[in-house]
Amino acid sequence: MNRLLERNVPVKVEMNVDVEFSGDRVEGFNVLADIPGVDERRRNEVVMVTAHLDSWAVGTGATDDGAGVVIAMEAMRILNALRVRPARTIRIALWTGEEQGLLGSLAYVKRHIAEAPVRVNTGTTADS
Repeated sequence: MNRLLERNVPVKVEMNVDVEFSGDRVEGFNVLADIPGVDERRRNEVVMVTAHLDSWAVGTGATDDGAGVVIAMEAMRILNALRVRPARTIRIALWTGEEQGLLGSLAYVKRHIAEAPVRVNTGTTADS
């Protein structure tokens, strides 16, 4: 379409979009996995590798954030295949609800780390 528009060729697009309501609440789940640390003093320290599982209707999907999920999973697969024995625990976290306000990662932080203030972005330049 872009090439046609650049050549001043009129472009007409027709779309058929079907939607479905799935209820007022849809439960999402984070996916977590660890390669446990082996150092007695450092095994409770965690190195996080993260991405998010969800996208949104007009998002690119594969790059928001399907590619990140695949990269994170592949990194963990390689470390496991090499039988890496890290000093610290390496944790993969694949978040849900990122597009709805970081819901998955905020729930993880609240549950495992601490209460975190939530900053609402209204889209104005003052919030950026």
